[in-house]
Amino acid sequence: MSGQRGRDVLIRIGDGGAPQSFVTAAGIRTKTFRLTTGSADATSWESAGGWRELIAGGGGRFGGGGTRPCAGLRRNGGGRRVLAGQCDDDSRARGGVARRRPVRQSDRSAGRARGSAGGAVHMSGFHEVRLPLALALGSSGGPQIAVEVVRLASGREVRVRRWAGSLRRWEIGGGVMDVAAAEALAGFFEARGGKAFGFRFRDPVDWRSAASGAPVTALDQPLGEGDGVTAAFQLVKRYGAGDGAGDGAGDRPIRKPVVGTVRVAIDGVETAGFLLDSGAGVVTFDAAPMAGAVLTAGYEFDTPVRFDMESLDLALEGPRAIRLGPAAIVELAG
Repeated sequence: MSGQRGRDVLIRIGDGGAPQSFVTAAGIRTKTFRLTTGSADATSWESAGGWRELIAGGGGRFGGGGTRPCAGLRRNGGGRRVLAGQCDDDSRARGGVARRRPVRQSDRSAGRARGSAGGAVHMSGFHEVRLPLALALGSSGGPQIAVEVVRLASGREVRVRRWAGSLRRWEIGGGVMDVAAAEALAGFFEARGGKAFGFRFRDPVDWRSAASGAPVTALDQPLGEGDGVTAAFQLVKRYGAGDGAGDGAGDRPIRKPVVGTVRVAIDGVETAGFLLDSGAGVVTFDAAPMAGAVLTAGYEFDTPVRFDMESLDLALEGPRAIRLGPAAIVELAG
């Protein structure tokens, strides 16, 4: 078949003969045509050494005309990633990992009980004010954990965490409130510039270092281990302790502790010799704890959030009654 140029390219089907005869099937009405290849990326926060991981044998070829990948990891019509073609067993998905450039993990170690704070992390575009508790009554929501699940041809699964940890989301409102409360919420929304600035929110369920009903003590949560040099440590809350998940597997950095509630102990003895950065959740001891010293802490805390909508839905229900439509707020990471 002779070559064609640009938008004059014809698609012809051969009959397999020798020599072959071709029948014209279609024409390509475009001035350019691009062929590219892509790999199947399975990198996660748990990737060894922080290096990019590629599924062996995975990938695909892509044409400028919008063709589908011929093999490897691709997206189906619903947007979910599925395996096809070459990736037809467990060994191809997990073996022969290619290691390439490192993944940026600027805050990967923050919150680990055996590490220092590594420098206080302050959020930009954040107002150190709490949403009044009265306005949060009736809120619903909780933690979200993004995990991508790929089912192999063998029926087994490969699971990749897309986020380093969990993020929380709530909806407030969705009911009738008096005019004064509606005015207060509208004013709070205006002062935050809608989505523009973050603020503190007290999770109706998870806002203390201690278990529900128990008092906050300086022994509630791990804070770190002294090395004789490091003085600053990030507050963390550990989830799933003792259930076999492993130390640090469920550690959550606490960025917004409540002033006046933080208690700290060194080797089980409570101390007042520390300073608290309440905007970052970092405890700095007056003197670096000795090597091997076990550091613990207890506290109350808020969750850093922002509004996740551009308008409030307020409707007059009566002379002094306002109905508020659901208003979403989402946790801020970092």
